[in-house]
Amino acid sequence: MIRSSGKAGTDWRLHATYDPTEGRFSQLEISDTHGGESLSRHKLEEGDIVLGDRGYARTPGLLHVREMGADFIMRIGWSTIRLLAPGGSRLDWNAIYAGMQPGDIAEHEVLVDHSGRKRGMLGASAFRARLIVRRKDEASSERARRAIWFAHRRKQRVAAHPNPLTVASADFLLLLTSVPACEMSPDRVVATYRLRWQIELAFKRLKSGLGIGTLPARDSQLARSWLAAHLIVGLLIDEVVSDSLVFPLLSPIRRGAHLSLWRMQRFLRNVLLGAVFGEHRLSQIGQGLVATVRNLFEPPRRRISQFGRLHALVGDACADTGITKETRE
Repeated sequence: MIRSSGKAGTDWRLHATYDPTEGRFSQLEISDTHGGESLSRHKLEEGDIVLGDRGYARTPGLLHVREMGADFIMRIGWSTIRLLAPGGSRLDWNAIYAGMQPGDIAEHEVLVDHSGRKRGMLGASAFRARLIVRRKDEASSERARRAIWFAHRRKQRVAAHPNPLTVASADFLLLLTSVPACEMSPDRVVATYRLRWQIELAFKRLKSGLGIGTLPARDSQLARSWLAAHLIVGLLIDEVVSDSLVFPLLSPIRRGAHLSLWRMQRFLRNVLLGAVFGEHRLSQIGQGLVATVRNLFEPPRRRISQFGRLHALVGDACADTGITKETRE
């Protein structure tokens, strides 16, 4: 959600597809608040695996993913989607949860019912999927239970207590996937879903680095233009950052060091905006880049440093084995 700066302004939603393997956004769409979140907004290719949280766990979106030849790994709630047992009966969640200890992972074959609200019979239209259930640790379960009670009180429900099954489900991570078991084990499904957190970090970088969290414009056309311009800058930064990750001079010298995407984004934002608005001459930017690269290296010494000896040994070993610098990188 992108808020307007005034009461008369229009709030907007940014719908995005993020590729964690490339470290960049692949699709961006701007809509007003009437544009809901849905997987149907995004174009997919055959072989893609879509990761999504409970906000995207809707049957029409899952059908869209399947029709595009892709697979999904979605986090769900016990009542988010109508799931059936393989025989077509209702799923017994209490039986699924019974006996699981913290850290345990279980897999169940289920049917996803998409016959609609006016369905004549349960399971008349359904497709097969895998339900992956992981028991959380006690600390995570307690945080989830507190969140359920807080939401229940904030919404001022008529019932004095939340649904017992909702409270019981707070102890579990529920994932629904169409990826076949022969291609991905339950442990791998859980590990893959954790990559979804990267899109949360990418949105935080957009809001903090580019300042799109709040709109300075109230007019709808001007707001769209402002958002589009900032998103173009964000895409340019993603492109440069993706290339810089494999740039030899930016490889960490010290073991354990890593390149900060936040600092890199801030640096590239200043460079791009400076070039666009004329705050800096390109020659000055080039001088700054040269100084930055120089700071990565130590001046020559009479006595070879420990890193210098290690670098020489690695170079000799590569020369003996015929491995070039390009193949090692």
